[in-house]
Amino acid sequence: MITTDDALKIIINNVKSKDSEFISLEKALDRIAYDNIYSPIDSPSFDKSAMDGYAIIFKDNSKTFNIVEDEKDFAPGCAMRVNTGFPIPEGADSIVEVEKVSVKEKKLTLIPDNIERYRNFTFKGSEFKIN
Repeated sequence: MITTDDALKIIINNVKSKDSEFISLEKALDRIAYDNIYSPIDSPSFDKSAMDGYAIIFKDNSKTFNIVEDEKDFAPGCAMRVNTGFPIPEGADSIVEVEKVSVKEKKLTLIPDNIERYRNFTFKGSEFKIN
């Protein structure tokens, strides 16, 4: 067995670097970037839903919610339908899957299951951030 330092020396002494070259993105598979790549944007650019479901305010600790259709009407005690990839309404802190709710006459009732805060969230910049 050799030490980590010895292994690193062996690698450094046996790896030969090539000059950089410009190639098309189509030919870049299995290649190594010569320099750091920086993003001019966050992706996603907003908090979005990872599932089809209903946005709720989890800290309400409620089991029944009034369904609203406009984000300006979203408030504590309300739920709003969102599809996968849609922006999450301001103030919502959980997306409950459609399979975990019962909907009747503009009222949503949670089917007991381990619903937690930030369930099914994809946060702004979680794929890559402005650099």
